[in-house]
Amino acid sequence: MGGPQLKITQISAYAVRIPLARKGTFTRAERTHADRTIVVLETDTGLRGVGETRGTGAADIINTRFAPALAGQPVADRRALRRLCIPDAFDHGYPEQLVDANAYTAIDLAVWDVTGKAAKMPLHALLGGKVRERAPFVAYDYVVDADKATSPAATARAMADQAEAAIARSGASVFEFKVGVYPLAHDIAAAHAVRDRLGPDVGIAIDANMGWSADEARTFLTATRDVGFENVEEPVADLTEMNRLARAFGVPVSSHCFNLDALKPHDAVTGCVADLHSLGGLEAWRNHAIRAHALGKRPWFRSVWELGISWAAMCHFMVAVPEVQRPAQALFNWIDEDLVLGDKWDVRDGGVAPPDAPGLGVELDEAALEKFTV
Repeated sequence: MGGPQLKITQISAYAVRIPLARKGTFTRAERTHADRTIVVLETDTGLRGVGETRGTGAADIINTRFAPALAGQPVADRRALRRLCIPDAFDHGYPEQLVDANAYTAIDLAVWDVTGKAAKMPLHALLGGKVRERAPFVAYDYVVDADKATSPAATARAMADQAEAAIARSGASVFEFKVGVYPLAHDIAAAHAVRDRLGPDVGIAIDANMGWSADEARTFLTATRDVGFENVEEPVADLTEMNRLARAFGVPVSSHCFNLDALKPHDAVTGCVADLHSLGGLEAWRNHAIRAHALGKRPWFRSVWELGISWAAMCHFMVAVPEVQRPAQALFNWIDEDLVLGDKWDVRDGGVAPPDAPGLGVELDEAALEKFTV
């Protein structure tokens, strides 16, 4: 798969800012753009790989530290490349290692991409082959815009409209939406309205981003017992209270905490939801998924405004890794410009079937990259 003769000659990282199709509002922030870093990895054979990660700050880390360290190194030894940039073991005294791991993922994706191109194999084959034909995704939405949230009834109608449109567009089996921004009565009304509109056969999940107090979460879950949530994500800010809520109300609860040592004592917090880039590469993510599954946790991807490169990696990974079973979050429909050529890999019939083209199966749109580089 490339062999030792395939060596890195240059790595270039570009910070980009892409306007969103519509504003995304949640408890933590209001998003109007996707801030990402794109990587182009060149080799001595002329083959190139592309990668992507979250945020624009990763570009400086890659260009000033990681790229010089990896120049001249063989592509084939992915673990050695990673060790030149980030340590195998996370040291809790150095939180900046999380930032470095996020940055390194862009390089890791580019290495997998160029390896697949050299071997003439798609990423899902490099990961061991397909265990399912399609990568499953939920239909995901943010809270309704403020001008539509004039009352609980108005919020409920608008969210039900968004839910119906999202399911019709994607064919997803689950609709997941943000809560915790407007007063609690709005969220309660919206949950009931979405269930009434979608009927009993579509799963409904909510994501509070730790936006409620324990009392507010209990009030909400008491008032929505008959909705039947497929999942409740981070209703409160601490794992102990999440665990209590899951036990008290019998609902599946998930967290973005991917430290399995921290999650292990909280047996009722069953969902372990990290983004593609948090762990410093695909092999680390696969190992994490295996460990999480062995602990009785359900690992799946959160979405952090992926463009076409990261989205392609998610799709390949999900069809190849059996432990990642629950449909992932998806914000790809909020992106009009994904920085890759050709048709977008939109969610249809509940998922995406990645192609059998070599590597990630996408080609960087150089003109778009230049346009949106900041």
